[in-house]
Amino acid sequence: MKFKKSYVYLHFLIINPLLNILPFFWIDVSYDNQSYIGNQLGHTIYLVLWAISSALGFYFYSKHIWNKYRIYYHKHLHKIICLAMCISCIIPYSDTLAFWINDLHVWIAVAAVFLFILEWIRAYFDPACYVDTSLQKHLQYLFLLFSICTLVLFGLGHVTSLSEILFSTLINLYLGIWYVKNA
Repeated sequence: MKFKKSYVYLHFLIINPLLNILPFFWIDVSYDNQSYIGNQLGHTIYLVLWAISSALGFYFYSKHIWNKYRIYYHKHLHKIICLAMCISCIIPYSDTLAFWINDLHVWIAVAAVFLFILEWIRAYFDPACYVDTSLQKHLQYLFLLFSICTLVLFGLGHVTSLSEILFSTLINLYLGIWYVKNA
């Protein structure tokens, strides 16, 4: 278990934050988004690594926490949601492509993040929450982070790299810490 913990620390304290710092050197994070980095600037490998890092944290940390507290979740749906986060980054976005491909790229990402948040909202209503006040407290902090990310998104008026970076960093950091405390 200790070996596993070291990978978790490596991910949420070093790898994921490093991947989320890079855009600050390449773009205006309050205007452009992560797809711009991959599709227009040609950093496709970065975009895919960023998506994989974010989604793996969301997938494994959530799964571990839900299993630990015996919270019911749809295992296959959770896999599909996290996989969709990665797939959305692989679909190219360009003015030269058909509008439906660009829409597909955007809407898969939006739907995956929305469904991920809904999974956590559903967890709040699981019977396990009624018997464990620490779980309720963790979920309230997690919902606060979701709210902060949503406010940044709406405050900037569209999906920006800053909103994507905040979601990836804050949620993975919080879930990673929660994972380690319950390992």
